[in-house]
Amino acid sequence: MSLLSFFSSFKSFLTAAVDRVNASTPSSMQQFPTPCKITRYGYPTDNFKDSNSSNAIGCYDNKLDSMSLAVSPDIHSLFTDAGIKLGNFVRLYFSTTNSITRRWDDLTANDHEAAKLNLPPLRGRLDLFCPKGENKQLDGKAIIGFQKA
Repeated sequence: MSLLSFFSSFKSFLTAAVDRVNASTPSSMQQFPTPCKITRYGYPTDNFKDSNSSNAIGCYDNKLDSMSLAVSPDIHSLFTDAGIKLGNFVRLYFSTTNSITRRWDDLTANDHEAAKLNLPPLRGRLDLFCPKGENKQLDGKAIIGFQKA
């Protein structure tokens, strides 16, 4: 096989793979402009758990449960710009064709609160409330997009 033939076959393979991903991605999905990841909070050994999270209470004195999602300040802006309101369900898309759906119930620490904890500003964070330590396999997974569910 010549080098030109190899690259032509490889280009066809990549084009087909991209087409499959595009076909499986809903047209209403909005892509995140920067990399985002799943993290977890509220579990028994969470070093940054605050009193509200310990008592399953969200930032607006709402009740948190295993469907609850907290977002960092940058994601908060994207959600509100997309017409998603606190309490709405949101579908989050992984870089594979998989997705999960959660209810937006909470916010992560803002920049001032993060600084008090000696943390950098939180960006690109989609935090799953996991009071029993569940969903450990999702911790750190990349999320490429979202849509109102």
